[in-house]
Amino acid sequence: MADDTLYVDLMSHEQAFADVGIRSVTRVGDCRAPGTIAAAVYSGHRRAREMGAAADEEVPLLREGGFAR
Repeated sequence: MADDTLYVDLMSHEQAFADVGIRSVTRVGDCRAPGTIAAAVYSGHRRAREMGAAADEEVPLLREGGFAR
């Protein structure tokens, strides 16, 4: 079962986000669905790469050596 306790708590203060410059809060990793540590790290890493990208923009996965797949 996903553990979204932190997300729910943060969203209860959503009105204050704009005051401190927060534009969005996104659930990643075990907050969305339980998985391996590798899956959680990948989820967080992917979200970080997607920050600032347009919703329809493809963000490539970069692996060691800088090769996109």
